[in-house]
Amino acid sequence: MKDASAPPRATSPGKGEIVRVNFDMGRALHARLKAYAARNGKTVKELLAEYVNSLPDV
Repeated sequence: MKDASAPPRATSPGKGEIVRVNFDMGRALHARLKAYAARNGKTVKELLAEYVNSLPDV
């Protein structure tokens, strides 16, 4: 049964259900990640999604 208090999840065509991922990171590491993304013409979201997609299936 669906939890009535849970917010609805968005869906994206061809990508299935979308979920939000949040985690804490130190300021220096975050700055390093953002700089790397900018140098490569990508967003942090794009970099992280590419990395996750590159993981082997288990």
